Amino acid sequence: MARYGWKRMLIVAWLVTACAGRVCAAGRPTAQFALKSGQRMDVELVVRSTEEMVSVRRVDSGGLMTIPVSEITAVAFNLDLGRTNLGYLYRNEKYKETGEILEKALQPVYRFIDLPNNNGLPYLQYLIKCLFWEGEYKKVTLLCDLLADKRAVPDPVQDWARIFKALSALEQGDLAGAAGMIEKVSPPDYSADTYGPYYYALAQVRMAEGKISEGQENAASVVVSQAKNPEWFPAGLYISAKGYGYAKRFDVAKQIIDEINLLFPDSRWSVMAGKLSAELKDLPLQVKTAASGTAQKEEPRKVEQKAEDKPEKIEE
Repeated sequence: MARYGWKRMLIVAWLVTACAGRVCAAGRPTAQFALKSGQRMDVELVVRSTEEMVSVRRVDSGGLMTIPVSEITAVAFNLDLGRTNLGYLYRNEKYKETGEILEKALQPVYRFIDLPNNNGLPYLQYLIKCLFWEGEYKKVTLLCDLLADKRAVPDPVQDWARIFKALSALEQGDLAGAAGMIEKVSPPDYSADTYGPYYYALAQVRMAEGKISEGQENAASVVVSQAKNPEWFPAGLYISAKGYGYAKRFDVAKQIIDEINLLFPDSRWSVMAGKLSAELKDLPLQVKTAASGTAQKEEPRKVEQKAEDKPEKIEE
């Protein structure tokens, strides 16, 4: 057996080298930085002293260095999410399980999540959605604050964070806060990822303000644009049914509820549609605004919802 000792030493050395980029002192997160100079380096993330600077320790040499954020072109965090079946869990509405996996992976890099072009942003967006669908609105607000108004975060992601912050404010009864936040978002292009959630949020805000017709138009925008999106299409149908309930158009509301149950059985939306069906006749015709406490009465008009072709976009 002694003659194989050198092979074991080589194997151990290879394992140590392979793991060096993932396990560092004090369990600090690691990443690969790409710099404007063209250099790439594996680093241990030590501290984020300011928004403009980040302190790291090089994995190869152990040397400490401070790098201006402006010199970083891309960041690849070592998140170890490759074998977690996140797409499967999320598509099957296992939001709690998905969120727990993402939260564990992302917590060490929250302080660095606004570094340019980092691979953690899409996962953080998934986490925020999981928490929102699970009703963890305070957590959603805190995480959205990590993204909104950060200079290094791309504008579409900032807008996305503001949309979910508005939705969370609305769910917590803060209509004024929700309305103020959604007003900060520019209406997105039809093909943008934020199109569905933006008009879903805007529809709810307008209906809560008593502007039922305007809210229905926004709900129709969700239904038409997200017809092939299994996440936002039922959301649009649901808020549209709710709008017809506000308008006392119970026949139309019931038709939409039946469509939700037919297309999305055994889903969170079918459960919500069932509750809405039982509550339809108790929905108020007029909704008080948070700012003035007055109701705005208007005769809602039915919005025609025509199908349009749009490239399919399924959540991974």
